[in-house]
Amino acid sequence: MQRDEIVKRYFQAWLDQNIEPLGSIFSEDIVYSECYGPEYRGLSQILKWFADWNKSGRVLKWDIKNFIHQGMFTLSLIHISEPTRL
Repeated sequence: MQRDEIVKRYFQAWLDQNIEPLGSIFSEDIVYSECYGPEYRGLSQILKWFADWNKSGRVLKWDIKNFIHQGMFTLSLIHISEPTRL
């Protein structure tokens, strides 16, 4: 599967509040860094973050503007509508 499609599946998981795709998107030793500082290490931490965040929030819209690939890294430029916190 192409990297762009993997990223799209990840964003769709947030929109759908569906944790299941994350296990096939990320490896056990994933290191995930947010643009504003937080870093998550390991699939179990990603799954916990996703589940906890979605208990009190919901992403309503997530527009992918562009992809940048360099070596083994992929960066996606996005526009997120203000997430709803319940």
